[in-house]
Amino acid sequence: MKLILFFFLSILMIYLNAAKVGAAMVARSEVESFLPEQFAGWKLTVKARRYDRENIFDYMDGAGEFYLAYDFTDLYVGEYKKGNSEPVNVEIYRMATSKDAFGVYSHDLDGKKVEMGHDAIYAQGFLKGWKSNIFIRLVAMRETSDNKQFILSFARQLFERLNEAGEKPGLLKKLPSADLIPDSVSYFHKNTSLNNIYFLATANILNLSEKTFAVSARYKVNDSEKARLIIIEYPDDEEA
Repeated sequence: MKLILFFFLSILMIYLNAAKVGAAMVARSEVESFLPEQFAGWKLTVKARRYDRENIFDYMDGAGEFYLAYDFTDLYVGEYKKGNSEPVNVEIYRMATSKDAFGVYSHDLDGKKVEMGHDAIYAQGFLKGWKSNIFIRLVAMRETSDNKQFILSFARQLFERLNEAGEKPGLLKKLPSADLIPDSVSYFHKNTSLNNIYFLATANILNLSEKTFAVSARYKVNDSEKARLIIIEYPDDEEA
């Protein structure tokens, strides 16, 4: 039997039974080819590096927890430079599912939407986007016209090489559309991710884990008030 619980503070939470997710689509061998030695006059200045769940902290210290909270598989990193232009760091993340690629993307959507992949945003030398089970980040410490053009062109051709389609979590379809605040939807599994979106408690009071699937969104109540809706799917053997 499904257990459905409603309560309001600034949050509405709904508990459901969990659905299963699909498998990975883009293989490791394919991703390794996405960092060419040269692209449009830009050169790979450092040999591309690969990180996985065992050594991701060698690359990003504590920030690795963010990706490990999803079904992260591995990460490929390369730095490109052209003449005296500000270099661009390219990060290609391979997730186990397209749903988790979307989930990583769904955090912090400040920026201008650009038409590539399934979704992508750009702001001041920073681009992130997703397609299939791939999430990418391209970062320049200082934006110039040259590296902006490189970032947009490189990301677009990378996404065009991904023939595999991906899908957003089906849980998003349970979100009411009325008064939904655009770009406020986030998908996650664990308590650490929830606290990055909305701090509820240090303790894992909702019993979130890699086996749970959850979505958060904000809604306009009136001109001055907003509410947050959280929907959580638990596995059949999990107690809410």
